[in-house]
Amino acid sequence: MKKTIYILLMITAALSSCSNDDYINVIPAKSIALLSVDMQQISQEQQKQNQGITLLVQSLFGDNYNNGQIGIDLTSKLYFFESAEGTLGLVARLSDQKQLKKTLEELSDKGHCQQPSKRQGVSYAFLKGSWMVGFNDQALMIMGPVVPAQQTETMQQMGRYFKQEDDRSIKTSPLFERLETIDAPISMIAKISAFPIIVADPLSFGAPKDADHSQIILCAGMTIEDKCLFIDGETFSFNQRIDKALSDSKKIFHNIGKHYTACLTDKPLIQMLTNAKGQELLPVLIQNKSFQTLLTGANAVVDMNKIINSIDGDIMIAADNVAAKEKQFAMEADLADTHFWNDVDYWKKSRPAGSSFELYTKPGDNYSSYRYTDGHLNFFFSIEKPTKDNTSSNQNKFTCSTDEELFCRLLDRQTSVSKVATLPSQIVNKAEASKMCIICNLKRLDNDTAQMLNSFVTPLLGQINFIIYSMK
Repeated sequence: MKKTIYILLMITAALSSCSNDDYINVIPAKSIALLSVDMQQISQEQQKQNQGITLLVQSLFGDNYNNGQIGIDLTSKLYFFESAEGTLGLVARLSDQKQLKKTLEELSDKGHCQQPSKRQGVSYAFLKGSWMVGFNDQALMIMGPVVPAQQTETMQQMGRYFKQEDDRSIKTSPLFERLETIDAPISMIAKISAFPIIVADPLSFGAPKDADHSQIILCAGMTIEDKCLFIDGETFSFNQRIDKALSDSKKIFHNIGKHYTACLTDKPLIQMLTNAKGQELLPVLIQNKSFQTLLTGANAVVDMNKIINSIDGDIMIAADNVAAKEKQFAMEADLADTHFWNDVDYWKKSRPAGSSFELYTKPGDNYSSYRYTDGHLNFFFSIEKPTKDNTSSNQNKFTCSTDEELFCRLLDRQTSVSKVATLPSQIVNKAEASKMCIICNLKRLDNDTAQMLNSFVTPLLGQINFIIYSMK
């Protein structure tokens, strides 16, 4: 009897040691970004749209991948990660270690990689001059891009990852635990510090000013359509004070209307749409470093705080070159009142020496516009009253911009829509179904930032032109 029990215990131990998710232990325990892909949940049509998910593996293994002959188990989730050191990688469950080794040997014969070498139970190969491959009988890990001089260091690093035990692996990480609760074919959880600053700053909207980006976490499901990455999710923090601020800020937003979605264009780098009362929105805007910087220039000309306090309804904010000295900024919003307009004469009189503050167009029956310039900064602003012909809204509107072309387009939505390229319809539809929507045009990034972002996005998701984050 004792012998039978002993045998059963040994069998149980053996089975538990070969759990289907043991390969997950290889993921760096301190990863700052995780993305999981469930290929079984993605339809064939979605796989065509999301071809970037397997683009990296396909480009590495070529015809062997196309024939399904590399030994990877695609019925289990694929995991992409960014380590605390900023290294990118892929982890997959192996179904056939011998097949993977054979594939690498065939690629070696073609001059695409080194012959696999084994160290302490893990086999390694340097593939196509940029990618380090490591695998054992359960897991495959690919890290890179890696320069040849870093091969030994990367192999040592991978070796440490392969030694991670279950109780000290990524499975014990709060990030991973939260990732597994997301019901989506493509799921992501990341500290927003994993993203370039141009993406991280808008995602920190609602956090206290002193919150570090590493304390704010994006939890989201993702879809890809026509080179657009749609992120539906929320931000939170494991810090109770920061998490409360993020949670409270979400309560001020309401469903976005259609007043300004027709004004969305592919020109700005960042566009944000929401619907809120200005008195509730202003404290949140002031806490955000990027928006505070944008408002600083405008506050030198007009009292933007007073204007924002007058808002009630749809709001569109656009910005370009936010990292540059000369920033481009635009805003259009529905107004609850226009009392601030009584201060225009005061703004004129208090302008700095050498600047001009004058009518931009002759005031009409329903709007009047002004232009301020000091030789460096141009600032256009206008108030527009509803007319009988305007059936989209019965509210007063405020419009301002540092860009003359965009300012004119915002004022004349009906006649100028065809003059500037508008955004794809699926982006507009997503914005109109949200309470807050942030659109990042990757084509407008400067070269250094674009290169940094593409090193993270392109290998995992393929070519992406727009990132759209929406909060429902």
